[in-house]
Amino acid sequence: MPSIKKSAGIFHYALTQAGGAEAKPLFIAEAIKNDYDVTLITSHASSLDELNRFYGTNLNSQDVRIIIHPLSFILKRLKGLVALRGAIFSRFCRKLSNSFDLVISTSNMMNFKKPGIQFMKGLGFNDTVWRELGRSSESIIHKDNAFRRTYLSVVKRISLHSERGFKRNLTIANSKWLAKLLEMRMGIKCRVVYPPVMDGFIEFPWEKRCDDFVYIGRLAQEKRIEDIIEIVSRLRDKGSRINLHLVGALVSSKYVSFLKNIAKKKGDWIIFEGLKYKDQKQDFLVNYKYGITAHPNEPFGISIAEMVKAGMVVWVPDGGGQVEIVDHPLLIYRDRNDAVEKIREIIGDRKKQEELRAHLGKMKNKFSIDIFKREVKAIVQDYCK
Repeated sequence: MPSIKKSAGIFHYALTQAGGAEAKPLFIAEAIKNDYDVTLITSHASSLDELNRFYGTNLNSQDVRIIIHPLSFILKRLKGLVALRGAIFSRFCRKLSNSFDLVISTSNMMNFKKPGIQFMKGLGFNDTVWRELGRSSESIIHKDNAFRRTYLSVVKRISLHSERGFKRNLTIANSKWLAKLLEMRMGIKCRVVYPPVMDGFIEFPWEKRCDDFVYIGRLAQEKRIEDIIEIVSRLRDKGSRINLHLVGALVSSKYVSFLKNIAKKKGDWIIFEGLKYKDQKQDFLVNYKYGITAHPNEPFGISIAEMVKAGMVVWVPDGGGQVEIVDHPLLIYRDRNDAVEKIREIIGDRKKQEELRAHLGKMKNKFSIDIFKREVKAIVQDYCK
């Protein structure tokens, strides 16, 4: 008589083709689907076909079922109220948690009704740390004032916030930087598992690649893409004939309009490439030499690791888990001026380019989908003993 599988619930706020964080619950599902009946619980989701196409997963309705929050229609329209949306979803997750033998959150901390596993992607839920790390927003809801504090107090009550509940879970951080921060600020010790990073990039000759720069990810305010534009603009002013390719969904937002206005003033060297799916992304990235990001204190940065795996030389700001991906002083910059000087030093020196490519060639072996799935499977097996 065949054994009956235990059930696993994987809780993630939104399963859409948005960014790297959404890959994690999908690859966890792939890792454990042979051992568990897997359910993905979310506020809203793209179809499995669309998710598979974007992230390179191979899931079908026999592998997983999806439960959508009954207030999905409303949650999608609470624009800007991230904490409130998260609180409503967290309360829903707690309600469902006893329905599963194993519960896993990939949306940061979760106060389940039972101990579970929580994969951390950042500290956005902690307003004090969020501000200390230099995050900011022009939205009135994010201003540090009495209204904000009242709003967050209400949100905590809705979510059934409980540090005791958080601390009884097994916590997995996506970088050593985040693990250290969680221990220092919340007294939570973590294991570190780097996120799943796409494999399958072809080896494309360096001399055949274009000298242009690429940014890949969400076109969102916290990514500080205007800093990237200014860095590349200064390089051009100093004689580098390079373009900047922005790869990401051209959503209807004030920030995307802001970037388009900058591009209109600067010239046609800023190219909006739109969203690229897995195969398109692989084919695109190997054609370019350089990548850059400007998000301060990024907890990890899957798109950075993807560019490294594509054989590109990538620059990142000094702070966060992203420095663990490149791990070289010439590829880590303090500010715009430092970025320009370090980039000029490298793009004008073929020997240094080869040295950095050799270094990044070793670094990229730390990040892969297979490594992530093996580590997740081992963690689950050990946790459920």
